Amino acid sequence: NEIQWGRIMRQLTETRQLRLLDAVRMFALANMANIDATVAVWFAKNYYDFWRPFHAIGLADTDGNPLTEADRNWVSEHIVPPLQEYPSAHAIQCQAIAQTIRAIFGTDHVSFATQSTTALPSNPVRSFNRLSTAARECGESRIMAGFHYRFSVNVGTSMGHKVAERI
Repeated sequence: NEIQWGRIMRQLTETRQLRLLDAVRMFALANMANIDATVAVWFAKNYYDFWRPFHAIGLADTDGNPLTEADRNWVSEHIVPPLQEYPSAHAIQCQAIAQTIRAIFGTDHVSFATQSTTALPSNPVRSFNRLSTAARECGESRIMAGFHYRFSVNVGTSMGHKVAERI
């Protein structure tokens, strides 16, 4: 996450021809937002200690609800991180960073392209015209990979907005 956003900020430094002081300020504030978001999300993950879809789907017959059925053959798109699910760290971090950059530029309309190592091979370069679209896709990617539930991404997104407001 922070590596990807670092690449994006380097690109924005060049395409927007930022002065050194403005570039340093952007990197400092965005990284502060990321660190604050990381602290907040790990506090929440440790507090709620919620299971991931991988575990919930495979163990659904143990949840006390007779209407759910386990699917022990279901696998996620990628290797599931061995840590708590709720809330989504990617969602909070991406929102915090994107909203901080938005505040710096005074607009959400910031265009950039970035190559993702986790995107589908048919579409490794992602182009965006808005910071909010990139941040939203970042959170959504965690649902598509099978790592998070929608409510975890929604809460992470909300937390990210709050962190950015404080920054």
